[in-house]
Amino acid sequence: MEIRNLNYLYSDGTKALNNLSLSIPRYRRVALLGANGSGKTTLLQHLNGLLLPQDGSVTVMGYPVDKKHVLKIRQLAGMLFDTPEDQLFSTTVSEDVAFGPRNLELDEQTVNSRVRRAMELAGITDLADKPPYNLSLGQKKRVAIAGVLAMEPELLIFDEPFSGLDPRFAAQLMDLLEKLFHQKCSIIITTHDVDMAYAWADHVIILSKGQVLAEGTAELLQDKDLMTEASLNVPMLATAFSGTDMAPRTPAEANQLLRFAQRKTKVL
Repeated sequence: MEIRNLNYLYSDGTKALNNLSLSIPRYRRVALLGANGSGKTTLLQHLNGLLLPQDGSVTVMGYPVDKKHVLKIRQLAGMLFDTPEDQLFSTTVSEDVAFGPRNLELDEQTVNSRVRRAMELAGITDLADKPPYNLSLGQKKRVAIAGVLAMEPELLIFDEPFSGLDPRFAAQLMDLLEKLFHQKCSIIITTHDVDMAYAWADHVIILSKGQVLAEGTAELLQDKDLMTEASLNVPMLATAFSGTDMAPRTPAEANQLLRFAQRKTKVL
């Protein structure tokens, strides 16, 4: 994905993106962070063609984001909205998941195969005949994800996928993202959860006032001055291990390092 000198002005005069440029390689776990109003969602909507560039350019998987290529881009780049109700409208879960593939005019056998696989990946096969509006928030998010997966995109774009989820559903969604990544999907998410981004992301982008404040590896999130400027907190593990020669990014890594240090101390 290549973004060059992208500007976007909303009708009320709000400048959401300000001469923003980015290059995002394929097959990465990308976390897009920033305070409310920093431009995260507006940027994501350009990657899926929901918004077209007013000034500047956006290229996704080799295709320019414009009216000519927008349908192709939406096949390649599947988007999950922050509010899953915006994507659910059929009478049953299975019909909702089938909506996208049917719009591609695939034969019914292929549609059924895609729906079955997507529902298995999202862990919702038991919900197939249920009406989406009766489901919990976590279940609705899974249904919306299955609808995206049924399109078999190469790029997954998730806007605040963990918001409103309880810890169990959040952990299951993390497992699903990891499974999809290892199936050669590129994944971009927006999040306010710096701890999750620190543990998960290969590539981190921090936005502020519609511009790129910083981008690089997850180690960027250890920079207290940078995080303060972005109105974000330093991840808890980065704070806890600050000033040491250890930099675990997950609780499991922290536990392993502490056990090793404890054994080493006993030997000494």
